[in-house]
Parts: sequence; structure tokens; C-alpha cells
Amino acid sequence: MPGVHVFAFTSRGDPVQGRLWVPPGAGPHPLVWVVAGVGEASGQATAPALCERLASAGMIAAHFDLPLQGARASRKLSDRLVRAVRSEAPTPTEARLSEAFRTQVGAELGTATALLAARTDVDAERLACLALEPGAEAAAAWAEQAGGVHLVRGKASAADAAIAELVAALVR
Repeated sequence: MPGVHVFAFTSRGDPVQGRLWVPPGAGPHPLVWVVAGVGEASGQATAPALCERLASAGMIAAHFDLPLQGARASRKLSDRLVRAVRSEAPTPTEARLSEAFRTQVGAELGTATALLAARTDVDAERLACLALEPGAEAAAAWAEQAGGVHLVRGKASAADAAIAELVAALVR
């Protein structure tokens, strides 16, 4: 059974708390970010289950709520963000909100990765991001920009295939 640990970092002056699922046994283990899609309430519930499955397969899995999502939601802005991210023809205001969100997600994933990569049980050379659709483009953009991050995009309903791909790519 994987152990679950809490980690925290600061983003734009605000505390952000996440959870880390660590497999039993000696590490170092690959680190996989599980990022739920924007506006997907079920994705927020699905992420912990996926993290547990990834840890059972020998990977450290991490998750935190993105800005304006889950515990960090805002009645006023969260719905606007969902519309902005999902719009095929965003208004200028929606485009700015979407870009600000993408930038903040990238910064947060970078900060959190640096924090967790300092752990002795994390193999910083084996990093991955499981970006759950719809709306996980910000996490996918971070993974592609960061370099060296194995990116798997998919739906929670296709988790078996995503986990198999991550195991094949990361577990030694």
C-alpha cells in the first residue's frame, strides 16, 4: 500500500498544498504529476485514485489543485476560466485569463517539481505528466516546455492505457 504525504509550496504569495503517493520499497522512483482537466469536478476525484494506482505500479505520483480549481476555486472566476480554456473563439478577456492560467500552472508545476526532485526517493531524471482531458492543455504545455518530461494526455476513462504507457517508459 502506498504511503500518502502532504507537500506545500507558495504560489503568488498563497500557500498551495498537494499530496504525494509513494510506493513501498527503496527508491529512487520516477515522479508522475497527475493533472485533472479544467472544470472537471470528477477529475478532481479521479486524480487521487490514479495516483494510488501509479504508486502501486512503482511510481511516485503527485497532485495538487490547479489555480481556480478544487479547493482553490473561486465562485467568481472559476466558471470564467472554464469558458476561457474551452472556447474555440475566446474573447480578448478570455484569452488573457487563459494565458495567465497557463503561465501560473507552468510556474507552479516547475516550483513543485523542483521541491519534490530534492527528495532522495525521487529520480529527477524520470519525470512524467499525466494530463487528463478536457482542459489539461496548461499542464501539457508545461511538460513540453520543461523538456525531459514524459507527457501522456488522456481521459480518466482510459487510465489503464495511460498507466501502462508510463510503466513502460519509466519503471525499471
